[in-house]
Amino acid sequence: MSKIHHSPLGDQVYAIIWDRIISRQIGPGDKLSDLRLSEDLGVSRTPVREALHRLAQDGIVRSESRRGFFLTSFSSQDVAEVYDIRTALETLSVRLASPHLADAELDEAQRALETSREEIMHGGERAEEHWEHWLTIDRAFHRLLAQRAQNRRLESLLASLQAQIGVFQIYGIHSSPLRLLSIDHHEAILAALKARDGTTAGRAMERHIQEVKEWVLAEFVSRERQPANTPSRAAMGEGARG
Repeated sequence: MSKIHHSPLGDQVYAIIWDRIISRQIGPGDKLSDLRLSEDLGVSRTPVREALHRLAQDGIVRSESRRGFFLTSFSSQDVAEVYDIRTALETLSVRLASPHLADAELDEAQRALETSREEIMHGGERAEEHWEHWLTIDRAFHRLLAQRAQNRRLESLLASLQAQIGVFQIYGIHSSPLRLLSIDHHEAILAALKARDGTTAGRAMERHIQEVKEWVLAEFVSRERQPANTPSRAAMGEGARG
């Protein structure tokens, strides 16, 4: 099958909408107006609709006939299902990647973890910047494993899950204990990979994702039970602009 090529402008619009979703400027159930987004961003409706359709393919927004696009509302069951699927795929990914990872790549991943741990321990007023940095490190590590697994279908499946996982990660990801736990998990995975022990790396990956799932689920359920004190900020003119 031919690959779908997205315009650079469409990619930029996708990234902007994505950032607004994970920063909670757009809330579950909010309408994403392609007209208002195009006016706000100063672009035509074509790249905006392209970005919205991509988000729909990722399962982040839903398209309703004659009504438009709306941010999907996820349940705790959705969270559990996605993380369980991710567990199976990531465990396979790390086992397949093990013999194909260069020592330099593993050393670089280790240095990134050490930097992130230092930032968390001494974050101070830059805590917000540091948790965003951790998200970048985390995603880069898992993306590297998917690429080195040398299985295009597996890589594609993991990429399609990543968008939903990114939304779930906002629950509890600001927590320093969760980030430190994740760093410990990554270090265990790296230690097994350096020893070229794919089986142990797979077990460490399974533990990592399942423990993160339980943390995210607990935060997700807790926040969903809290009464909404203020309405969510809808997207581009459907509510407050951000």
